[in-house]
Amino acid sequence: MATNGRGGRVSIVSSAAGLISTPGYAAYSATKFAQRGFLAGAYDEFRRQGVLLSVYYPGSIKTPGFAEEQESLPLVAAKIEGQCSNACTAESAAHDLLRGIEAGTREITNELLPALLVDMPTGSEFLDAPIAAIVQLIRSGWYLYLRFMCKMYIPSLQEVDYSAYHKLSGKGD
Repeated sequence: MATNGRGGRVSIVSSAAGLISTPGYAAYSATKFAQRGFLAGAYDEFRRQGVLLSVYYPGSIKTPGFAEEQESLPLVAAKIEGQCSNACTAESAAHDLLRGIEAGTREITNELLPALLVDMPTGSEFLDAPIAAIVQLIRSGWYLYLRFMCKMYIPSLQEVDYSAYHKLSGKGD
């Protein structure tokens, strides 16, 4: 794309979990955060070559895989998902992605919370600086919410029955 002189557009599909994680998604979120890191490092380099780079952070999308995942989610993740995400159709997600690519948007999302957490929500440094301060307040609230949900729906270590582990490890009871 850079060498043909016409430039182009590249979009990486990440996840809202690449912006903010929830319990039960640690490994998944780490890979999605990595895509955001790639964007941060490569964006200006690609742009100098005439290639626009974007990352799409969709929220939940109604697919057979999503339905299957819901059956095995940890309780805390299911509660958070149910309260914080409105699953959209695949067609709607694709429409939002295409609209963002066509507009040259750096970070694309289809949900309110992720939209507030991207680096350049408006693309204007003048507007995005105060938004960044507000985002820090939102993140603080999110982390308090996560701690509350974890306390509510993840059993404490004192309540876990380790007898099976001790038998397997030979440590007895």
